Amino acid sequence: MMESGKPVDVIINAASQEKAGLIVLGSRGLGRLKRTFTSTSVSDHVLHRAHCPVVICRNGDTPDTASPSTVASHGSNNSL
Repeated sequence: MMESGKPVDVIINAASQEKAGLIVLGSRGLGRLKRTFTSTSVSDHVLHRAHCPVVICRNGDTPDTASPSTVASHGSNNSL
C-alpha cells in the first residue's frame, strides 16, 4: 500500500484502517532538548495520537535487547 501525506497522519490512518493491535516504530535517538526545538519526532506524535499500543525502539535496539527505558507504550491497559 502506497500512501502520501504527513507521516504521522499516514501511520495513524493505516493503523486504524488495518485495525492494528500494535504499532512499532524506530527512533533516531534525538535528545529531549533537540526534539523540543525541532518538533520533528514522528514517533512521539504517533505515541500520543495512536488508538493502540505503540512501541518505540532506539537505533540499535532489538526486541531481545530493548530495556524498559527504551520502550514506550500508550493506549494499552497492559503493562510491558
